[in-house]
Amino acid sequence: MIRSSMHRSDLSKEKLTACIFTAVLLLSFIALYPAYRSNRNAMQEEHPYTETTIDWEALYPFAKEPSTPQTGAVSDTEPAGVSLWQKLDAIGTGWAEKVQSIEQRFTTLSEEGMPFRYRLSELFCRYENILGIQRVDSSDGPVLIKDDGWMAYQYAYANDENNEVIVQKLKGFQDQLSEKDIDYLYVLAPSKSADEDEDGMSYGYEDHTITNIWQLSYLLNTYGVNNLNLQEYFQDQDFSYDENFFKTDHHWTPEAALKGAERTAEMLNESYGFDIDLSLYDREKYISTVYPSFFLGSQGKKTTLGYGAPEDFELLIPSFDTRFHVSIANLVMDQTGPFDTALIDQSQLKALSYPWCYYQGNAYAAYGYSDRPEICIHNENVKDGKKILILKDSFGDAMVPYLSSGVSDIHELDLRLFTGSVQAYIDEYQPDLVMHVICGGSQNPYSSYEEHKNLMDVR
Repeated sequence: MIRSSMHRSDLSKEKLTACIFTAVLLLSFIALYPAYRSNRNAMQEEHPYTETTIDWEALYPFAKEPSTPQTGAVSDTEPAGVSLWQKLDAIGTGWAEKVQSIEQRFTTLSEEGMPFRYRLSELFCRYENILGIQRVDSSDGPVLIKDDGWMAYQYAYANDENNEVIVQKLKGFQDQLSEKDIDYLYVLAPSKSADEDEDGMSYGYEDHTITNIWQLSYLLNTYGVNNLNLQEYFQDQDFSYDENFFKTDHHWTPEAALKGAERTAEMLNESYGFDIDLSLYDREKYISTVYPSFFLGSQGKKTTLGYGAPEDFELLIPSFDTRFHVSIANLVMDQTGPFDTALIDQSQLKALSYPWCYYQGNAYAAYGYSDRPEICIHNENVKDGKKILILKDSFGDAMVPYLSSGVSDIHELDLRLFTGSVQAYIDEYQPDLVMHVICGGSQNPYSSYEEHKNLMDVR
């Protein structure tokens, strides 16, 4: 009897503990959810424009290619059978929809609304940090972390043959443009990288970021593809190479993007017949606004605050007179104004409370309104009529606004989002120059060329 009484007493304590713990979780959720919802709604109101979907292929159709018969093709249809949703529907009308709706709510709660999700992730990463682990896996690839919290993506060795095929295609693209009396330039934006030794090792992990850059640069030069290697340019400067990048993000800083724009403008003057006023890129002509401890970059989000801390974000705005006409079709945006409103999405710089601003906000996306299928920029202060088409990744988000200070017309296409034909777009726009502006370290843009939405798919 005594044992039974003690057992019942222990069970009662366990139930009481469980009830208290559940109550604490519930009260925490009730207390935190209004702040979370307020911040989430603020993040969803990114800008005063209406996002819309555009059928770019209908506007810029691909040239018809001769069809070739396929042998041994695998059918796209799924094998016959009864799905779970069909079984649920057999139980009663609407069951499948109800279950899917409940499932979606739980998914949303776990991915967006779980109050302790960030804290739990941080605790886990703090534990790994204490153990001295300097590599965190993520959906976008592993992140390597220095002792001081400086982060960089880890890249595998790029495929030589694949890269060579891509560069050959770029050479063909350059030749096609030449026949149309259009120049071409491949701008190799610098890549943030960990310290890589001769064997491609960083902190005990294999990494080939720098190796891939020099491999690509070698192939571009070997095949005669016009290129500007900003990786080499930045490494040759007197300042620290690491200072060109955010500590917790893979992108270059606005100041580095300004330097990249200046070097690109110099080359356009030297080799492509432009007459750009290079004084427009003097750092002294830009007003700096610093947002302290405001920005947690993509790598910082993946490793959480358990490894790093929010860093300062700098906004550089020209002090000289600027006037741009900017249109972004998928935002239904068409406006004219100075640099800080026409080319900067001020809504990305709203101050939100911890932790949602760090994990959901993206101050870097303020530059150039982030990644868009198409952005058209006309500088009303430059009258030479020169036109540039830029095929870019996210490194162009920060550089192109600065470059546009000295260029009459720039159109940007992000081929990860623009689903139409580049050739058809070129035929309509008739640019003087086509440029790729792509980060040099990532091998991803150079693989699977034939897959659409690829940065090298210039069909």
